[in-house]
Order: sequence, then structure tokens, then C-alpha cells
Amino acid sequence: MFSFLERLINLVLPRIRDFSGLSTNGFDQDGNYNFGLKTQLVFPEISYESVDQQRGFNITLVTSAKTKMEGLSLLKNYGVPFKK
Repeated sequence: MFSFLERLINLVLPRIRDFSGLSTNGFDQDGNYNFGLKTQLVFPEISYESVDQQRGFNITLVTSAKTKMEGLSLLKNYGVPFKK
């Protein structure tokens, strides 16, 4: 999980065109965070030649937080880039 989160923060999100941070609206009442990506091609492991069509998908970061604010604080401390 930490490996995926590190790659997501340091490799994938910066590759998104016009990326200015993730919205803080994706938190549920238990401190878990949900967001979507429009294409799988932002992952460097996936080559353009192997993709027959672009597919979007949702990512859920399940945390040990109890509230939205605890979840936001936890993910910020891990380095998740949120909009200001």
C-alpha cells in the first residue's frame, strides 16, 4: 500500500495535465478518501501501445482516521497534494 501511495504521489499525479491538487471533497464521514482518474495512462508502467482504449477508474484510500479532518491531516502528512 505504501509503495502504491508513494508512486501515486510522486509519479502519477504530477503526470496529470494541469494538475493543481486533489479536491478535499472526496472524504467520507469516516476519514476515507475517494477520487477518480480519467485514464490509466498516467501510470508509467503502462505503455501506450498496449492500451486498446483509455479507461478511467476510482481510487479509495482507506485510513484509520475517525473523521474527515483526521483523514485530511493524515493524508497531508503522507504528502498527498490537496488544493489550497
